[in-house]
Amino acid sequence: MKESIIAASDGGVSTIKSTSHDVFQSTDVFPRQYDGRAVIGISYHESQSGASDEEVIRRYNEAKDKGEDHRRTVWAGASVGIIDNVVSVDVLLKSIRHEAKLAIESVMERI
Repeated sequence: MKESIIAASDGGVSTIKSTSHDVFQSTDVFPRQYDGRAVIGISYHESQSGASDEEVIRRYNEAKDKGEDHRRTVWAGASVGIIDNVVSVDVLLKSIRHEAKLAIESVMERI
């Protein structure tokens, strides 16, 4: 699933807001006016090509039962396109701290 995040170079094109994601995974517990944004995947493509929700759900459940995750919904916002590699949490936090420190120093120089 991480691969689909990395492959999404333009979040505006590679993601979609839809209630279908929840329907396909049988997690549609939220009222219909609340949709989520996810990477466009196999199930969504099949649905748009004419497969019924029931058929997409059946295929999703078959894949899940086999331990396959290629049909899982990958929830991601439109900014997903800025993610270009997978790093450890340690590396991520160090990078965020470094960027925050630089931003604070820049502001302090202007005061």
